[in-house]
Amino acid sequence: MTQAHQRILVNVAIAFCFILTAAMIVAAAIYADGRQAVPQRPDGVASESSADSSDSPSRPLRPLFDAIRQVEPWPGDPRRVGAAGERGPYQITRAYWTDGCKAGGVQWSYELHVNDPARCEQVMAWYWQRYGAVTDEQRARMHNGGLDGPSQASTLPYWLRVKALMDSRATQGGGSCSVAVGK
Repeated sequence: MTQAHQRILVNVAIAFCFILTAAMIVAAAIYADGRQAVPQRPDGVASESSADSSDSPSRPLRPLFDAIRQVEPWPGDPRRVGAAGERGPYQITRAYWTDGCKAGGVQWSYELHVNDPARCEQVMAWYWQRYGAVTDEQRARMHNGGLDGPSQASTLPYWLRVKALMDSRATQGGGSCSVAVGK
């Protein structure tokens, strides 16, 4: 390789580093609200397989999050409040939000952040982890029925709708891409 080629490669590598750094700065700005950046999920988030676990809620839980979001009756209107006071794209109650934030060690405002899907997913994961939900069925039923949701007969139809959506996406090779929530 000639010196000219080596200089070109070095310049390309330097440019790549600058672009990557700029992208990280922009991502950090997007996920900051002026008071507190979105922290990473704690290690050990329960998943069916430890081989699938990562710091990101996106990988092992993405199909579940997508299905729950489709099942929840949120018309996209941030002012809409459900019968139990639930709000946002995942129809989360204030108590659920507070409990999940406590488990994650953050103090996110329910009013300011309940309509942010990434923060909702983070809160849901912390809530499930705190209360030992380790399967998608336990998570979905707990999301729908609270701490006793996995044992309540009334949450079974909800789980079956979530599962059907997950199964249909898996057989269609569906899925979605998302940005991992990080510090």
